[in-house]
Amino acid sequence: MSPIAKSVRVRTSAFTLVELLVVIAIIGILIALLLPAIQAAREAGRRTQCGNNLRQLGVAFQTHLDAIRIYPTAGGPNHEFLPSFASGKPQPAPYQHAGWGYQVLPYIEETAIWRGGSATTDAERGLYAIGQPIGAMFCPSRRPPTTTTFSKNYLHPAPGINKSAPHAKNDYAASSLSTTSINGNKSMPEGVGIVININAWNFTNPTGAGVSKRTQGIRPKHVTDGISKTLILGEKRMNRQYLDQNTPNDNEGYACGWNHDTVRHTVNDLKPDFDDPNSGITDGDRFGSSHPTGIMVVFADTSTMMIPYEIETLGLRRMGERADGGQFQLP
Repeated sequence: MSPIAKSVRVRTSAFTLVELLVVIAIIGILIALLLPAIQAAREAGRRTQCGNNLRQLGVAFQTHLDAIRIYPTAGGPNHEFLPSFASGKPQPAPYQHAGWGYQVLPYIEETAIWRGGSATTDAERGLYAIGQPIGAMFCPSRRPPTTTTFSKNYLHPAPGINKSAPHAKNDYAASSLSTTSINGNKSMPEGVGIVININAWNFTNPTGAGVSKRTQGIRPKHVTDGISKTLILGEKRMNRQYLDQNTPNDNEGYACGWNHDTVRHTVNDLKPDFDDPNSGITDGDRFGSSHPTGIMVVFADTSTMMIPYEIETLGLRRMGERADGGQFQLP
């Protein structure tokens, strides 16, 4: 007679539906608590990188001063001029039409771009240089290195040139504008034996402006407010809807001379970037940023700091002018 087989029931443990829902809810709460901290940490890292970029550019301003004996100029007479070359060599300030962004290239390890790459004519050298995105010119909180391709007529060195070419953008601008303009006939040395006569151009009165003056070089003796109290570069306000397009005040790019792409005004209060799909305007006179609390700036002594959006307007204006004689308290 065979033994009677006995079945043994093994009880297994498992989550009930209610327990599973509770666990999911707890995980969701933890993620919701951690996400702002993670985002804040990422923004802190991006802000630090932005400050490093500005410090690098501030050091380049100082190195340019040591080498050329003047600070980089704001270029000019306006944005319709390519970088100036003479016999294939980049012209130094104050004979350089391109602005401060181009003039500092040799001092941020971008000499090859400054020289125009392997191009064989001055016009092609200039077109090459303006189309190369420079990492140090971009705030990582706003955008990666960006270019926009479009056609443009440049007055010099190839009058009438109308060639589609990339234009590398930038996120930083010099404190160069002032509120007083004068009209009249002006001449600017070209640096190659040519004098360009300019009729009825609006030349900004440099009194009280920053260290990057239009077409003329500034020396430390002209910074009577003190180099530790004079802002030279800061982030410019942008419309985030048009960051990759041919937008007024954000198109010619980092190398252009005397244009809102590269110069701004501290007389206006600071504001953060904005999103307006109905307007391509980028608020060209104002400093601002994609940081939530303020903008990063660098002073003439190469020190950097974040200025909060709430800074008192008169203090900001005095900060951006080299010789107004006014005092202000750093926030």
